[in-house]
Amino acid sequence: MRNTIIALTWVILFILFGLYIDNKVENFCIDYTKDVQETYEVIHDENWDEADKKLDDLVKKLEMTKRFLVKGSRSSILR
Repeated sequence: MRNTIIALTWVILFILFGLYIDNKVENFCIDYTKDVQETYEVIHDENWDEADKKLDDLVKKLEMTKRFLVKGSRSSILR
């Protein structure tokens, strides 16, 4: 009985962690898509200075988020 409770606890924790990561990835994708759309509109209006700033900000944001999303053992594979 004790092993069943421990196994169920781990399964519940695993599911909750999966939901947390799914939420983080979804929020990142929504924000990233919004930023790309804004950058596209600035480029389409031929405002090159503002587009350069937006692209620089987008790259910085992507690098910071990548550190969070690709942490752990997989990050050593990607290096």
